[in-house]
Amino acid sequence: MKRPLKIAIYSGSIPSTTFIENLIEGLAEHEVSVLLFGKKSKRVAYNNKNIKVYGDSKNRGIRLVFTLFRSLLLLIIYPKRFSILINEIKSYSSVYVRWIWWSRYVPVVLYIPDIFHVQWAKDLEHWLFLKRKFNKKIILSLLGSHINYSPKVDKQLAKSYRENFSSVDAFHGVSQAIITEAKLYNNSLKNVKLIYTQLKPVTFEYFKNDKKEKINKLRILSVGRHHWVKGYNYAIEAMYLLKMNGVDFKYTIIAEGELPESLIFMVNEYNLTSNIEFQTGMTQHELYKKMQTYDTLLLPSINEGIANVVVEAMAIGLLVVSSDCGGMSEVVIPEKTGWLCKVRNPESMAKSLLEVKTSSQQKRMELANNAFNNVKERFYGPKKIEEFIELYNSIDL
Repeated sequence: MKRPLKIAIYSGSIPSTTFIENLIEGLAEHEVSVLLFGKKSKRVAYNNKNIKVYGDSKNRGIRLVFTLFRSLLLLIIYPKRFSILINEIKSYSSVYVRWIWWSRYVPVVLYIPDIFHVQWAKDLEHWLFLKRKFNKKIILSLLGSHINYSPKVDKQLAKSYRENFSSVDAFHGVSQAIITEAKLYNNSLKNVKLIYTQLKPVTFEYFKNDKKEKINKLRILSVGRHHWVKGYNYAIEAMYLLKMNGVDFKYTIIAEGELPESLIFMVNEYNLTSNIEFQTGMTQHELYKKMQTYDTLLLPSINEGIANVVVEAMAIGLLVVSSDCGGMSEVVIPEKTGWLCKVRNPESMAKSLLEVKTSSQQKRMELANNAFNNVKERFYGPKKIEEFIELYNSIDL
């Protein structure tokens, strides 16, 4: 009987983002042996025997003990691997940096997987030694800021991509747009597979399409994190334009991170304190329930792959207005599944929001149904997991 593939899903943090956690759990349910490495940011228990966690504690003392114990095991059980790793770690400049990377490398080399799936492109160069020294296969996911804008401001990172992308055995892209962006650093990427974000089947159970006959007060919602790329400043300017045109509305931003002073200033400067509120994060169930109390989700971002929150909004029946950035046009189709507005353009954003408010109940319900059917066809979790398994099986081990 053929043994299950051992796949390391590496993001550097345990647990990781919702997208990556869904991938981990989905693979395990398909009898793939999933290995997790990285720093444990909080306690997490996986109820599946196919998931093995070899994480590091945040506590330095505990991490020291575990690293020494694992190093001893590696030396006794796999002395050749130990020797290879000793030589590899010499490439780092200082004793402290060597120790940091030794503590990260030891569990991976001790419990070495068949395929090491790197989630964040910035980490790639540190893990290619698994291919060079141990002939293990490397897969890289093309996600978010690591592809869309970080290498544009970090020339050393761009150089690293140009040098190292050719060593990757396969790529996974979350949108066609981000695959195109990655090809700026290597136009001959090999074995590239487009696999959209996977949504758990339970997400679609939240779907509701009981739109109001008429929208009197437009309830607008944005969900994300406080970061310049999310474009909340442009959204606030759009809200000012709505107010100047006599539109009655309420805009809520639910975001993680420290609320920037610039946004607070804008809200006060534009006299929008009664129209705009800021809230912090909540559980997924609470968020879905809250989202369903709004008329539309607004994504004012400057850049995205395909924003998970937009796909989730469509799955639960919330209409979407999105900036035409990154891969958003692959899911937000004007006059069919939502509204697209120009990037960094408050006027275009305000126009689209006004169209939501003035659209007929029938049109809003039709767009919500179209959006639901579209994301269920293209983002349904079990189908996406099968596509990942196909990607893994496409590599000659």
